[in-house]
Amino acid sequence: MTRMQPTGVSRVRTLSFTAAATAREATRARDRVRRWAWANDIEADTIYDMVLAVYEAIANVIDYAYPERPGSFTVQGRATGGRVTVQVSDHGQWAPCSVPRASNRGRGIALMKNLADHVELRHDSQGTDVVLAWNTVDLPVDDSHEPALDSSLTGQHNDVEQRDTDGDLVG
Repeated sequence: MTRMQPTGVSRVRTLSFTAAATAREATRARDRVRRWAWANDIEADTIYDMVLAVYEAIANVIDYAYPERPGSFTVQGRATGGRVTVQVSDHGQWAPCSVPRASNRGRGIALMKNLADHVELRHDSQGTDVVLAWNTVDLPVDDSHEPALDSSLTGQHNDVEQRDTDGDLVG
């Protein structure tokens, strides 16, 4: 395992912030997620996968969630008990991408699926949640004082789940 944690960084088990759904804020969010992961002493390869998958989820918010109006996204993360979970949420309505479709577009979910151990997509009239999780062996297990980010995250395999507004699996 390769760790290159910057000096002077202490563990922060949770992460939570909201930002405008813009390319500039997506870049800042990517850097925040990276710093948070380093602070939790997560393996470098996992950090790379996590940052890229979270950035892709945020890019999808920018491209699809708010076609007619400005919007925002929220990132929540939790690192404990051998598992790292990051959720990207928006309150928009999915619409066709405003960016012209090219041959290099439309691979975001497949990319996230290949980068994370667990991917869950939930969409309803209130917005979309993308939940990404990675199994790690080096995080402390004592997390009894911290509630789970999402109690439905029990999958330990590389899969994609899509749920409707009633919580039922779609597809």
